[in-house]
Amino acid sequence: MSISKKVNFILTVFLILFAQTAYSEVLVKGIAEVNYTSWGSPDSDEIEDAKKQAIRSAIGRWSSKQGTSFLKNFESVRQQVEKNYKDYVLGVTIVDEDINKDNKTIRLVIKISLDDVRIKNLVSGSSAVANTNEDELSYMTFIFVSRRQSTVKSYDDKVYKRSDDETSVQGSEVEEASDSGIEYASNSSATKKSTTGGSRTKKADKIEYEVSSSNEITIAMTEVFSANGFEVVEAEYLEEETDGLISIEAFKNDYSHGDDISGATRRNAAKGAKMLDIPYIAVGTLDIGMKDKDPSSGLTRVFVTVTGKLISVKKRFPKTIASVGPVQFSGLGPNQSVAERNALKLASKNAANELINQMNAKSVK
Repeated sequence: MSISKKVNFILTVFLILFAQTAYSEVLVKGIAEVNYTSWGSPDSDEIEDAKKQAIRSAIGRWSSKQGTSFLKNFESVRQQVEKNYKDYVLGVTIVDEDINKDNKTIRLVIKISLDDVRIKNLVSGSSAVANTNEDELSYMTFIFVSRRQSTVKSYDDKVYKRSDDETSVQGSEVEEASDSGIEYASNSSATKKSTTGGSRTKKADKIEYEVSSSNEITIAMTEVFSANGFEVVEAEYLEEETDGLISIEAFKNDYSHGDDISGATRRNAAKGAKMLDIPYIAVGTLDIGMKDKDPSSGLTRVFVTVTGKLISVKKRFPKTIASVGPVQFSGLGPNQSVAERNALKLASKNAANELINQMNAKSVK
């Protein structure tokens, strides 16, 4: 192997390891303000106590940013994480330290490097589905499609104008007798009122979408659901088993005209899932936006907006038990295709994680 090839190989390995490390670590700021009792300056134990409180503050800040559903699940393991924080905190940097000897207080600002993946695995491991025997787990399937606008039909405003005119006349007549005969006199006045008005009606644009199934979506969502203990069956395997009641093409057709699924498609999918004892169906869309250039890296950037929900068909009537979005994610790449795939993968994983957090919060298994 030539020297240049060796350098390229080492560089590639380094970049892969760096990417994996960056993915599993997040930087979080923590703040603590505590009182101390030592004379003069605080001793080392009191400084250490302030540091621990700042670390707990940072972990709390991080968990709050993960969403309501995750936070509810995190509460069951919070004490374990805080007690064994050294297993999850990879590094601590003191940003600012202020000791007020008059008030005997320590104010500490730190920044920690947190192994968020390990905490998320701990939370996932405490869920109902993770603690259920494999034979008792329920199957689930999902139909998420990617789409982009193909045609947008706009309508001119409909304008209606109206003008009302009203005229009124007032008058009087006088009849008088005199030596020369009978004299008549009359007078009148006219008043005219004019009222104008109207209305302008706007009609929403009619948008048609180009819809397709995406391998990136299937792989990313299956990976997340399976890693969290759910038994996933891809929808493609269910079409024939349900005699077409679960139809990917039907979902594609509905989503090509808007955000709603037709009643027939919903009913057939629910009926087909019940036939095969699959109590949960996740459905949704990932809308691909226009490309632009990322101002920081100069790479091509594509935004994807994801919307979805998880439907339970366990009882007589289907009902939505979890939902996500609309929420937007962006992907970068040297060209539009790569950026688009990265955005779809990121959006799919985040959508699946959010649905799982809500399912775990409701002890769905």
